[in-house]
Amino acid sequence: MESKFKLPNQPKISPGFSVPEGYFETFPEQLFDRLAVNNSPVIPFKSKPKKRMYLAAAAIMAGLVSLSLYMNYQKNTQEVDAATLENYLTYHASISEEDIVNLLDEKDLEKITLDLNIPVQDLEEALKNNDNIEQYLID
Repeated sequence: MESKFKLPNQPKISPGFSVPEGYFETFPEQLFDRLAVNNSPVIPFKSKPKKRMYLAAAAIMAGLVSLSLYMNYQKNTQEVDAATLENYLTYHASISEEDIVNLLDEKDLEKITLDLNIPVQDLEEALKNNDNIEQYLID
């Protein structure tokens, strides 16, 4: 199939823009005249040495402060051993034994159970030799 559109046969469209007469001949002189008028101050890329020293000192101080805070936090978050916790609860806390038992769940109670494996004969002997057996049975 042959195309009916042929570019050379179509009417030409004007671009709409025109360059003034002699523009490119006088352009370099106009450019240099504008550059000569706008004298801007030169800004160096290097900063002053005092500014660097202040920034370095501030960075070192920030590092020391954060390190000391981190070490203090690590020191305060040490775990308490079981004996210390038990002694504190026994002698210093105002929490009763019943309150502690109510706070425990089944998993905690399973951990607390003790298997003493005491022979029956030893138990009977201890009960025979104890004078306050009636008191233990009543409580």
